[in-house]
Amino acid sequence: MVLHYAAAMGPGLRLRTSWAIVRILPNAEHYTIARFVNRQDADDRRRALCRFIPGGVFEVVMCDCDRA
Repeated sequence: MVLHYAAAMGPGLRLRTSWAIVRILPNAEHYTIARFVNRQDADDRRRALCRFIPGGVFEVVMCDCDRA
């Protein structure tokens, strides 16, 4: 499970985080499916993906969207 830390970087500034769904592939590879602003939306989409692709392994991870 990935933990979300809301860290204060200065007065009035907060760390910008986003969430991504990645599909875990063989040989330690991964593929980013989608990015979301909040965790709940990412979890909901992951549950839908698991229903439509039962053999797929999907994880919700915290990502830094400034690094594309």
